Amino acid sequence: MRQKCKIAREIKHWFIFPLIIFLSPSFFIINEENTFQYRSSENLILNSNDLCHDFENINNLNLNESTTQNKYSSNELLGVKITSTKLITIDSPSPPNISRVPQEVEIQWGMENISLIWEIYGGENWTIWRNDTILKNGMMYGNLIRLKIENWQIEGWKIGVYNLTIKITDSNGSSSCKTTWVKIWANLGDRYVNTVVTESSLWYSSGERVIGAPNNKFAIIFFDYGNGYITLDMGKNEEIFNGEGDDFKIIAQGGVYSILVSNNLSQMFRFLGLGTGNKSFDISSIDLSIVRYIRIEYRSGDDIELDGIVATNYNQPESDTIAPVIIGIQDFWVWENQTLVTLRWQVSDTTPWNYSISVNGEVVEKNPWNGSDVTYIISPSVIGVINVTIILCDVFGNRAEDFISIEIRMIVKENITQKNTHYSTTFLLLGLIIFIFYKKKVSSVIRKK
Repeated sequence: MRQKCKIAREIKHWFIFPLIIFLSPSFFIINEENTFQYRSSENLILNSNDLCHDFENINNLNLNESTTQNKYSSNELLGVKITSTKLITIDSPSPPNISRVPQEVEIQWGMENISLIWEIYGGENWTIWRNDTILKNGMMYGNLIRLKIENWQIEGWKIGVYNLTIKITDSNGSSSCKTTWVKIWANLGDRYVNTVVTESSLWYSSGERVIGAPNNKFAIIFFDYGNGYITLDMGKNEEIFNGEGDDFKIIAQGGVYSILVSNNLSQMFRFLGLGTGNKSFDISSIDLSIVRYIRIEYRSGDDIELDGIVATNYNQPESDTIAPVIIGIQDFWVWENQTLVTLRWQVSDTTPWNYSISVNGEVVEKNPWNGSDVTYIISPSVIGVINVTIILCDVFGNRAEDFISIEIRMIVKENITQKNTHYSTTFLLLGLIIFIFYKKKVSSVIRKK
C-alpha cells in the first residue's frame, strides 16, 4: 500500500491524473482535451480509482454551455494535499436537448399566474403546437421557455385535453421534438356576485361596484329612513353550497352589517349573522343546503363599504350538453336612406364562451361572450339583400346559430323635368277632352235648330 501511494504521488507531481471519469448517462466525452458535450442539466461526476486519493470539489460543476476552469484537490493517506486546475469546455448539443417539459397536468380553467415551462439546451428557434396548430414561436434566450396563459378566452383555452408539442431547431438545421398533454377542467362557478337585484335593494349607491372581483371600489350601503341593504345574486348554477368550514366571505369595511340569505326572492331571507370588515360565514347554521341570494344590510355605525363576495364552496358544473339559446330576429326590410340598423339577439347559456357575427359570409365581429344579449349595428350601403349570421359557443363546445335577411329597398326619385312633362301631358289631354265635348255639344244644338 505504501509503495502504491508513492507511485501515485510521483504520477501526480508529473500532472498526470489517474482519473476515470464516470459520467451520468446524459454525458459522454468528445475527446481528450476536456471537452464535453452537454446532454442534460445533471451534474458531471468525476471519481478516482486510486484508493490513496480522496478527490474533492469535483461534483456539482456548472454545466451550461461555456468554458470554465475547474479546481480539483487530492488528499493522500500521508496527509499531503495537491491541487490542480483543468479547463473544461462544454459544447452545445446538436440536435438540441429538451431536458424538461411540463408534466401531464390538470389545470383549472380561469386560474391566474399559470405558466408551462420547458428547459432547453442548444437550439436557436422554437415552435409550440397545440393540437397540430401553431400556438407560439420565437428565438431562444437562455435555457427556459415559459408559455404563460394571459387570457383564457382570447387565447382559445377551452375545457378539454390538449396535445402540446415543442420543436427546437439549431443553426445546423438539426431539431428535437417532445410532446406533453395538458387537461383543462371546468370550474365555472363565478366566485363573485354577478347581478345586482335592484328591486330587492334599498338605500345604497354604486351597486355595480360590487360586481366582479374585489378591487377596492365600493358600493355604499347607508342608513336613511330605514336600514339600507343590497341583495346580490350569485347566479343560476353558481350557487354557494354548504361545504367544509366557511362557505363565503364578505369583503367590506365600515360599520356593522347583517347577512341574510335565500334561494328564492319571493321567500323570506334567513338571518346568518353579523359582521364588520372582512368576515367569513358558514351556512351550516341554517336549514339551507345551497344559497343563491345574499343580502347585506346596514346595522349600525358608519356606512357599509361593500367590495365583493368571495365564494369558497360553490356549484361548479362539470359538463354541459345544452346548446346556447337564441331568440331570433325576423327578416325585415328598410329604405336605402336608413343609415344605421341595430340588431339585438336575446341569448343565454349557463357556460357561455364566445360569439361571432358574419355579414354575407364575412366575419365582422368575434368576441368573448359572458351570457348577456348580443347587439350589432349595421350600416346599409348597397341596394339588395344583406344576410347576417350569429354563432354562439359555450365552454363545452355546444353551438347555436341564427340567420336573418335584411332587404335594402331603393327609393324611386323623379326629376323636375319628368314631373313637368307629366303635368303638361295631363293638362293637354284634359283640354282636348273638354274641347271635343264642347264641339259635340255645339254641333248637336245646331242640328236641332
